[in-house]
This record gives sequence, C-alpha cells and structure tokens, in this order.
Amino acid sequence: MQYKYLYGPIPSRRLGISLGIDPIPFKTCPLNCIYCECGATTNFTMERKEYIPTQDLLRELDHFMVNNQAPDFITFSGSGEPTLYKDLGMVIDYIHSNFLKTKVAVITNSIMLVDKELCQELMKADLVAPSQDAISEEAYKKIDLPMKDIDITKLTQCLRDFAIEYMQLDSKELWIEIFIVEGINDTDKEINLFIEELKTIPYSRVQLNRLDRIGTMVNLQPASMERLYYIQECFQKGGLNNVEIIGKFKKREEIKSYNQSLEDIIMTCLKRRSTSLEDLLTMTSSTVEDIGKYLDVLGTENKIIQKNIDGEVSYKLFHKKD
Repeated sequence: MQYKYLYGPIPSRRLGISLGIDPIPFKTCPLNCIYCECGATTNFTMERKEYIPTQDLLRELDHFMVNNQAPDFITFSGSGEPTLYKDLGMVIDYIHSNFLKTKVAVITNSIMLVDKELCQELMKADLVAPSQDAISEEAYKKIDLPMKDIDITKLTQCLRDFAIEYMQLDSKELWIEIFIVEGINDTDKEINLFIEELKTIPYSRVQLNRLDRIGTMVNLQPASMERLYYIQECFQKGGLNNVEIIGKFKKREEIKSYNQSLEDIIMTCLKRRSTSLEDLLTMTSSTVEDIGKYLDVLGTENKIIQKNIDGEVSYKLFHKKD
C-alpha cells in the first residue's frame, strides 16, 4: 500500500523510530517563518478543518501497524501546521486505543494554542513540541511573520497556561524549541527575555535549533555553533535546566534506515532538471522531514545544491562551476 498521509518511519535522535502523519496541505500555515525549509507560505489560515479525509488516514494507520513493527512514536508534523487539523484529538484517541505500545507526539509552531478546544486535544498527546522563537514583539514579527497582528504576549501566556496544565498530567513531555536567528533573537536583551519567560513555563527540555537548509529568506545564514553554545551557557547560568542543541543527520552512516532507492529517485529527477521541493515530495511520496535527511547527505557530499527563487525552494545537481 502506498501511503498518502503517512511518512517514514524516520530514525530520530529525539524520538527513536517515528512514523509521521502529515495532515495539512503543503505550506498551509498561519506563519511565514523566514527559516522554513518548505519555502514561503502559500495558504495563510488559522481555520481548523478536515484537510484530509480522516477515515483514509485511519485506514493507512491500520495497514501500516499491521504490516510493520510498531514505531516508538507517531508524530503529527509535515509541511503545514498540524494543529489546523480539526480531527487531531480524535486520531490521537484512536492511536492510544488501538496501538498501545506507541506514543503520540505533536510538533507545533504554538500559534494555535490560543484555541482552548485545541489545547484540550493536545492534552491527550504524550509529547508536545511547541516553538517559541521570540519573546519580544519586534523579534517575533521579524522571524515568524504571522498572517495578522498577533500579540506575542498573549501567545506566550497561552503557551504558559497550556504548559502548566499539561505538565501536571502523568508521563507528559513538553519540548520547547527556539530557532536561533543571529542578529534578531540572539542578542543579550532577547536572551534575558527568554530566560525570564522560560522560568515561568514548566517544560521537559528547551531545544536550540538553527538553519540547516535554505529557508524562505534566501540570504538567511545559519547561526554559528559558537552562538548556540553561548546561548545555552547563558540559559544554564540563568537557572534553566535541560537546555540542548539539536541537529540533523549529515552522514549516511548516521541514518539507520537509509534508503538507497529513494536517493536514486532524487538523483534521477535532478539529472533531468532542477526540481522544486514540492515536486520532489510528490515524486517520492515523502514529506520534508522524511526526504530532508537525504537532501542533507547529498548536499554535504557536494552532489546537489539548493536554491530559493521568489520563496520557492528547489534543488539541482552540483557542478564545479556552481
């Protein structure tokens, strides 16, 4: 069976073996983050609805779980904001009722935490990984580019309220991810704002991340590791615990389930012509997180290069003249 809404399973440093669910169409999101590796948002929305047929998703889950070893996690993520999917809570219930050995994770940009009904659905997940890229309004608008004026103070309060209730439940994990953009949210002022706010939010881990592949903003450069280590040290000195720096796979030997046939499909496509990320996802029946590790490895080996033209991310074969 070829899956339309599932991807992976992916070996993850953070989650073990994770089967992904992509319940939202490509680039459907309330934000247009300058670092997003999917490219510019094409469908700005905060509407929660059944973007994919839920019964089709459940059939795919049933088929996968009957025919494969159970993953450690089933993770809602993909190429749009997964909390826009209105049947999120129902599917989490279905997973917990039918696949007892598998936990559920939800990765979110946090903006939909203003929706109290959604927050109650997320209480059912075993792990929630919300982003918090800024505390100040100025930094937030520069990095996350929301679809409309959104009060970052309100968003932070909604995250805090959710975290306080969620972390009172048994066996829950809350991982707050901060995407560091040098010159915007890594100044001493912003670092101190993060420290003071995070002291008021119960969490399991704080994770510092940086750009791996070209994002929406073409000339955006990845924050240096030195800068991430500096921020980690500041957070720890400021009294924050469990602060870690996360990264992606760069070598094929680091990927336990590296699929050579998928790499061959990518290379065959690029031998014909430069190909957009969206087209590669369609051709390989993959999502960004699934195909991303292969693109990272091929880029590290100088086999392909990435481009961003008018917000569209694409790839082509590397030639020495490039």
